[in-house]
Amino acid sequence: MPVPTKFKFVLSAIALLTLTSAVSWAGNPSFKCSSTNTRVEQAICRSDMLSGLDVQLSAIFRRTFSTIPQGKRPGFRRDQLNWLQWRNTCGANDTCLQRRYVNRIDELLGKPAVRAPAKSGAPELQLQTAEKAQ
Repeated sequence: MPVPTKFKFVLSAIALLTLTSAVSWAGNPSFKCSSTNTRVEQAICRSDMLSGLDVQLSAIFRRTFSTIPQGKRPGFRRDQLNWLQWRNTCGANDTCLQRRYVNRIDELLGKPAVRAPAKSGAPELQLQTAEKAQ
């Protein structure tokens, strides 16, 4: 059965809105690029893909943070600071940064993270969750 023209128009409009919203954050990470002072932040600001991952991670972190009990929040915040240090070992290597972001997003969403050795030669640090550390 052929798809009605009106339905095709609606699908096209939805696709366009999705594309437009995806592009709206491009180049705009969760921090101000005008005040970046590290090679990592500069690399994130230069890359639409990394900026998008940064925004996504920030939103997931905030949402998760708001749902955990008050007593576990300091440990959760410490985990994120540890992750930022681990992320920063990538320097300006986009591939390494992408892998770190995807792994952290998966970790926060409860998916098992695969941490393959970095091709850049950056050391792979093993992060410890707050619950394991206590």
